[in-house]
Amino acid sequence: MRMWIDLFESLDRSAPFEWTTDTWHASRATFASGEHQYVVAFKHKDFLSDDRDLYACEFSSSDRRVDMIGGRDSFTILATVIKIIQEWIERHQPDVLGFSAEGESRMSLYNRLVDTLVPRLGNYEVKKGQGTVRCNFYLTKINS
Repeated sequence: MRMWIDLFESLDRSAPFEWTTDTWHASRATFASGEHQYVVAFKHKDFLSDDRDLYACEFSSSDRRVDMIGGRDSFTILATVIKIIQEWIERHQPDVLGFSAEGESRMSLYNRLVDTLVPRLGNYEVKKGQGTVRCNFYLTKINS
């Protein structure tokens, strides 16, 4: 339990990051933590049946290592990812932003992150499609 308290107390301690816009419908933020470079990418995926735009968010690292839990930089990485997602949503106001988690520990972590992020966004709610080994998260604009 203390780990989660430490995590949420440290969410404002993010690393500096830089934005890159590839096209009108794709952008990404990059940052470094420790020896690793990380990328949080946003891309327009589709129009939903009710004409809302669906964007996808993906997290990766330069060495294809996306394990961010357990290392000494874990809090910084998580805080930075949350800050990037929050800033992107505030700038672009997407109808729906989706991302997924695989594995029990990652699903649990993302559930807690969404619980932290959604109140900061104000006009978004989370919808989940959860299986036994994978969970899809959709941050959905309220009244869109």
